Amino acid sequence: MIDGKVAVILFDMGSEEVLRIGEREWALVAAADGTRDIEGIVIAATRGGARVELDEARKFLASLEDRGLVVRIPEPEAKTSSPKTEETLPSPDLPVRPLPGYSLSCDRSGRCCRMYSTVLFALPEAERAAAVLPDRRIGPVSRTRAFLPVRGSIPGGAVAVVANNGACGYLDSDGACSIHRAAGADAKPKGCSVFPAMFIDDGEEVRVSIKTECACVLNSVNHSGGEPLVDPAITRSSQLDPVVVVTVLPDPISVTSERTEPRKVVVAWIRQWLDMPTPPDVARACWAMADALPSGLAAALEAWSGERAAPETAAVVPFVAALARRAAVRTRVDAQWRSEVDRVRRVGAWIAATAVTCKDPQLMAEVLQVPPIDADREAFFVRAAAFGYAVCDEDFGEVQCGLRDLAVKLWLARAMPTFVSEGVQDEEPLSALEAWLRAYGVWRYVLDAKTSTPVPSPNPRD
Repeated sequence: MIDGKVAVILFDMGSEEVLRIGEREWALVAAADGTRDIEGIVIAATRGGARVELDEARKFLASLEDRGLVVRIPEPEAKTSSPKTEETLPSPDLPVRPLPGYSLSCDRSGRCCRMYSTVLFALPEAERAAAVLPDRRIGPVSRTRAFLPVRGSIPGGAVAVVANNGACGYLDSDGACSIHRAAGADAKPKGCSVFPAMFIDDGEEVRVSIKTECACVLNSVNHSGGEPLVDPAITRSSQLDPVVVVTVLPDPISVTSERTEPRKVVVAWIRQWLDMPTPPDVARACWAMADALPSGLAAALEAWSGERAAPETAAVVPFVAALARRAAVRTRVDAQWRSEVDRVRRVGAWIAATAVTCKDPQLMAEVLQVPPIDADREAFFVRAAAFGYAVCDEDFGEVQCGLRDLAVKLWLARAMPTFVSEGVQDEEPLSALEAWLRAYGVWRYVLDAKTSTPVPSPNPRD
């Protein structure tokens, strides 16, 4: 739902292309489930009330295939028996270790339910939501279309709930979850209940850290009385709910583009890092660590604890400029189809305005001299990232890029209050930046800056 009108939006997470299609086209997509030839697809769409000619259907589906949005199902291969490999063996039962000394207090504002392109439900969860709130309607969308497949056209492991101006369709106007309100927290989708906790298997234990893209996460720093990240009764990974996603840390881990280390070595290094005192400016410290990594992990720890000046502006500007380019592309796309009241559009415009301005070397030099706005929040931001091995994320390719990403986000978040506009006055800059970068692929800016890769221009197609 966009400003009260029904729209079908396909968002390709790979190319970042946004495709807005009509009702007739959606009928064809919904029928292209791998069980029909083109004639059968047209017949199924027609039965659903869409009048589509065969040639039209061919052209439309061919255009989707050209964009990589339609995949032809290959002939099934004959099954052969094979011995179990290491990948198929059951995971070991490891200790579960939550982020020490932290509890989360949710403000029930619903901000997190307004940020992501798709809110996922398992099929049984969707059926339960429909049963709990049988009269729930989102505008004129029929109950049969309240949930649609995330991929393909047959509801399977996950479905997407209809969004209303970027928000989950089950979010009430006061920011409360209508499912929670009607039937309690246990009735919500598991993904919503677990968020923003994250689970990482480092080979020795399963760490439970937290995604700092939720404003409540940073607002809970130095506050007591919140909820634990995981039930204290859960002490072993075998006790975790099977639907909880546990990310396995790779082995080995790339530290720089020219250096890898065994996982156990990097895990020990992270633990040493977390035990060290926090410097006054964690952004400068993260950048200094990244600079020192080519000389080894020990050198990076020395850089964290040593005295340091602001980095050279010329070294930082390419990263900010790369982020500005990606942000500008994304906000232009969003402005063509998102509502003006959509949180994603407003936050994206705020971030883009900040990045575009700060890519100017003179202004960026000034930003690099700005002290932390809230040193405790910034220190926790880095601590949570380290505890959850965010700097080791395979998407970054190497720890060095992960450290630079932390520093750039901290500097931009310090500058963002200068560019506050209507609709974002109550936003927490650092968490809003973190959420938007991750949810919409803009985090790839750090790879652009490293490799000088051109930024794609995913224009929306009608």
